[in-house]
Amino acid sequence: MTVTDGRSLALFYCQNVPESGEKERQALEKKYGGLIHLFPLPCSGRLDSVHLLTALEDLADAAYLNIPPLPL
Repeated sequence: MTVTDGRSLALFYCQNVPESGEKERQALEKKYGGLIHLFPLPCSGRLDSVHLLTALEDLADAAYLNIPPLPL
């Protein structure tokens, strides 16, 4: 990933994904120097709009929500 414009991203993701522990999260945030903020969520939980708006107002220029697919 090459960053040239200094924009930051808030990424909300399922905390039960393999290799998504605290150590890996901190390593990624350190690697990208504050340009990415990772927020683990319970996979069956929900993201409240307040959390999303707070991330956009205080931390990031964009937000991405990565959720597992629903069973058919």
